[in-house]
Amino acid sequence: RQQLHQFLESKTISSRLLVRLKRFISVHGSKVNRKAQHSAFLDMLPETLLMDVHVEVRMPILASHSFFADIIDHHKRTAASVCHIAAREVTPVAGDIIFQEGDDASCMYFVVDGVMQYTLRSTCKIHGGTTVEEVP
Repeated sequence: RQQLHQFLESKTISSRLLVRLKRFISVHGSKVNRKAQHSAFLDMLPETLLMDVHVEVRMPILASHSFFADIIDHHKRTAASVCHIAAREVTPVAGDIIFQEGDDASCMYFVVDGVMQYTLRSTCKIHGGTTVEEVP
């Protein structure tokens, strides 16, 4: 329960959605393994509730890019689908090379926190404590 509380505090979630999540926990909380990571909790949510969480957590990150900001403004359902289906949080280990010259451009990365070093015609290397959103 403490891990869940920490997860919810670390994300920017509206009070309305927080109430819905708490209601779900009170009804289905016994099914949640208290020692499981927050991803196990999210896996238990009904698809519609999980989509709402993904939209509220990921939409502000995608909105920082003008392409996605335009989609959000004009195609809200499409933007919600991108947040729910396509975007995912990845936490690479310091020193990881997440892409390099010659790799297929199959996704976009948004640095959420931390530092990512990008060198033209070389590699993209992660520094400690970096979290990125990947959008294939």
